[in-house]
Amino acid sequence: MHFIYGIVLYSLHLLLFAVPLSILIAKYFKNTGLTACFTALLVISGPFIAAADRGNCVVYALLFTLIFFIYRDSDDHTVSELSLLSLAVAANIKIYPAIFILLIMKKKNTYKIIRFIIYSLVLFMCPLFFMKGHLSNIIFWAKNLVSFSLMNNGSLFGDGSNLSLV
Repeated sequence: MHFIYGIVLYSLHLLLFAVPLSILIAKYFKNTGLTACFTALLVISGPFIAAADRGNCVVYALLFTLIFFIYRDSDDHTVSELSLLSLAVAANIKIYPAIFILLIMKKKNTYKIIRFIIYSLVLFMCPLFFMKGHLSNIIFWAKNLVSFSLMNNGSLFGDGSNLSLV
């Protein structure tokens, strides 16, 4: 009987991803026949099902990154800011979408880059206020980050090898 709850939760997770994704893809492809096909292929693909099965939040980082890509050059200032905020959310979920700030650097828009950094820092710091210790948790986070690299003898490979130049 408990497996039904899992099916319902998985279906809700799929809907929370598939519906916004299909809307974004429809916006990108301008409502052509490719929209439904591309969305269906993405949602039933092996990597997506594996990510959803393991509870990986990379699919949400993909959604926020798509919002940035589609609306980043919008003439409406509010929509443009929301796209920048969505990139900051994606970068806080998974770090690799932050590389797309290079698209803004290419246009030499310094104020947008500063706003992205501010949005990212606020989104990073905000959860700390809901935890015991508040901002002192940053020190705990930094110690854990350093101790992980020291645990591997300074190696990212875990075998004690050191590839540093110094």
